[in-house]
Amino acid sequence: MTTETVTQTEADQRAQFVAGLREFATWIETNSWLPTTRTGGYQSPLRMQIDLHDGEAVAQVREIAHRLDTKADESLDDRTCVTCRIGSGEYTVIAWHRNGRPGEREAELERLRAEVAELRAAQVVAR
Repeated sequence: MTTETVTQTEADQRAQFVAGLREFATWIETNSWLPTTRTGGYQSPLRMQIDLHDGEAVAQVREIAHRLDTKADESLDDRTCVTCRIGSGEYTVIAWHRNGRPGEREAELERLRAEVAELRAAQVVAR
């Protein structure tokens, strides 16, 4: 699924999630006595991790990396991921590989399937 195919329910859930993040930030700001750094001054980023497990997960991670103008990390056998740091936050999307990293042929087929699905979805919308 790409960001262009977000349903109203998903849009509502996204809006509620973003409102919750703003509420959390306000809470941290209001309660200034709460520590936000570890001993020694190290500040850990607020992390959000999205795990994908379906057949098109690698293609989704690559698409996200492309759209964010960064590279997907494909150095580990058990996952393909993309991570972006924004302010004091970190957003990561991981495609987990159940049986090790898919071969390049399988990954290319997966990418093409995702592209075909996206084109078909665009045709449905255009009708």
